[in-house]
Amino acid sequence: MYTVHSAERFNIIFVSATIASAMVWLASVFVQLAWVSPRGSMLGVEAGRIYIVRQDVSNYPTKYVGWSFGTSSMPLNWRFQSGFAGSFAVSIPLWQTTIFLTIGALLALPAIHACRGRAASVSACQQCGYPRSGISRSTVCPECGNRWIAGG
Repeated sequence: MYTVHSAERFNIIFVSATIASAMVWLASVFVQLAWVSPRGSMLGVEAGRIYIVRQDVSNYPTKYVGWSFGTSSMPLNWRFQSGFAGSFAVSIPLWQTTIFLTIGALLALPAIHACRGRAASVSACQQCGYPRSGISRSTVCPECGNRWIAGG
C-alpha cells in the first residue's frame, strides 16, 4: 500500500481546485449563475468572474430572490473591480484564482519529491516508506507486510 503524505494531499487539493476554477471560468463565459438574498446580497459567476454585491434595498428593491441561471450577456471581464454607487461590490476575475492555485500546486512539488525521496531511502520500506532501521532484511515490513527488495 502506498502512503499519501501531507504534501501530496496538499497538492491534490490545489490541483483539484485549479481544475474546478478553470472549469467554472470556462463555463461562466457562456452562462451566468447567481443567488440573490431577500436583503439584497448577491453572489454570482458570470463573464469570467465571481462577483459579490451588497446593495441598499431601500433605494433599489430586489424583485428576484433566490437562484437564477441563464446565458451570459456580459463581455469577458479581465480585471478586478470594486465599489459601485449605492452598494458594495467586488468582482474577482477567475483567471487570477486559476493562476494562483496553479502556482500553489507547482510550489508544493518540491515537498512531494522530498517526501518520496525519504520513502525511497535504503532504510525505508520500498512500498510504504516505513523506516526499517534495525530490522533484519529477512523480516517482512511490520507496517505493510512487504518483503525486502534486493538492492533497495
